Amino acid sequence: DVGIIYQNLGSNLQVMGIGETNSKTSVLVKGSEEAIKTLDQSKVTAVIDLQNYTSPGEYEVDVKASGDDSRLIYEPKTTKVKVVISKK
Repeated sequence: DVGIIYQNLGSNLQVMGIGETNSKTSVLVKGSEEAIKTLDQSKVTAVIDLQNYTSPGEYEVDVKASGDDSRLIYEPKTTKVKVVISKK
């Protein structure tokens, strides 16, 4: 499992995930056998970009997965997470 990273939240806001899948997800990696054999698992990330969420509320947001090998495709098992954004 990979820890989900919340990014680009306004400095006056805080975020809290709702449910069991709000902090970690499995990431499915697709590609050639050779590329997968050399995969550095520490470079695989799952990210939620909160840049467009500027006001408090409850939202369902997309989870994106990525890694450092462009020959591979990274797909998070959890594709959406519910979060609550509030003022600090």
